Amino acid sequence: MNRYFLTTITIITITAMVFIACSKKSEDPSPNESDIYSKILNGDLSGFSAYWINGRSERLRLNSNGTFSSNQTQTASGFRKHGDAYTWNVSEGEFGGFGVILYPVDVDVLLGRSILKTDNTKVRLTYGHDLPDDPKDYFYLESDTGASSGNAIIQIGFSRDKHFTFRKVHEFKDQGNLGDVIAITSNVTVKDFSFIAVDYNYEADSWIVERILFTIPELKSSEHGEAFQANTNIGGGMPSRGIFFTDGNTRKYFYIGESGVDGSLSLTEFYLRK
Repeated sequence: MNRYFLTTITIITITAMVFIACSKKSEDPSPNESDIYSKILNGDLSGFSAYWINGRSERLRLNSNGTFSSNQTQTASGFRKHGDAYTWNVSEGEFGGFGVILYPVDVDVLLGRSILKTDNTKVRLTYGHDLPDDPKDYFYLESDTGASSGNAIIQIGFSRDKHFTFRKVHEFKDQGNLGDVIAITSNVTVKDFSFIAVDYNYEADSWIVERILFTIPELKSSEHGEAFQANTNIGGGMPSRGIFFTDGNTRKYFYIGESGVDGSLSLTEFYLRK
């Protein structure tokens, strides 16, 4: 059985990550550049709050507070300067945490005594357990790459709560895991929409797609009157179900979670490790 490995953004603490950076700045930064970097030390990433993408087409969203999650379960702390790079910690409940490092323009990435060939004319970002030794694993601001990531906004909820009415519904019964009927819609048409079984691999610090349960060539926008519905048991424990689809030219993966407070559903994005 083929398994797709998803890079989770909940990995480990920064103390286990070895950072080495050197500077090759030919001139002093402009006042504006200096300001957005100095704000990092106060936990303000507003100058870099955007979508980032790496050489493997993995995509993440950096929030202005230094976290990546959209569900406010993460916290960021320990902002500091290490050499000419900037580092901080991100923690997320029972899954632990991970280290983040941001390399300004003209700052090289050093592995031992060797310089890793990343594009130092651009800001780079990485996170996780160890400093990656493959340039493809470093993230760049998506606005610097020209990548088309699309603009899909996916909504999820229980059919009983939303009172969904659509002209066309793609239905799936999760045999052996029946429960509530959930509904998923998109504001734009997305390709290769799939409902999947997911699991968390603690040894690899990764989410994995165990199998594809249902797939369609495209899910048209809610304006076209389309929706996906699944009779499935989400539960309040470790997520076991999710979706993936292609938006623009980017494949996106999400797991489905249920709030332990009000029982509402949420989608949390993860990134494919090829």
